[in-house]
Amino acid sequence: MHQFPHSQELLLMKFLILRQLDYAFQYKRVTLQAPLTGVPIQPGIFKGTYGTHGLELIQLEYIDNCTKLRASKLSGDPNVPSGQVTFEVVLQYSMVLTAQQQASISSLDAIEVRASDTPYNNVPTTPQPFRVPLGCHERFLEIPRTCIARYHGLGQVAGHGYTNPSFSRGHWVVFNEDLFGFLWLELLSLSMYHRVKEDLA
Repeated sequence: MHQFPHSQELLLMKFLILRQLDYAFQYKRVTLQAPLTGVPIQPGIFKGTYGTHGLELIQLEYIDNCTKLRASKLSGDPNVPSGQVTFEVVLQYSMVLTAQQQASISSLDAIEVRASDTPYNNVPTTPQPFRVPLGCHERFLEIPRTCIARYHGLGQVAGHGYTNPSFSRGHWVVFNEDLFGFLWLELLSLSMYHRVKEDLA
């Protein structure tokens, strides 16, 4: 049997799943959340990197009186399909880290998840250092060396066909109004997301 590289296997799996579903997609209009005050980044649609799955579209929105952030997939992949949550963040769990604390995934994983003393709606203004930990995979070439906010979060992972979905720990990192990342601690991977500015009306 011919062996494909892992990236080609994922593309083949995506094709086969779509073929199985006979391209029975459900289309619905996306309702964008209005601009908000007291949030680290405005809601909207972003395109992000998902390793060998390539680029995907997600919708970023605030819920529960802006105490939580939810990112849902608008386009999906064989693991986590469209319409499902890709990651969630409780804004009360912000953190400020030194560059040394970010040196490795193990040092990041050892950081205690606890509520911050800073009110969740107090938008950070002072930049803090950011570095990609050793051994972490990322495909984005120009990653900023500072960020404006960082939060504990939970990212959703699943097997092919959305089997055994679960949430694993991660960090949501806001670089500016149009760029953020999600650091998947267990996957040793950094996904980067750009705001989609094209007219979507």
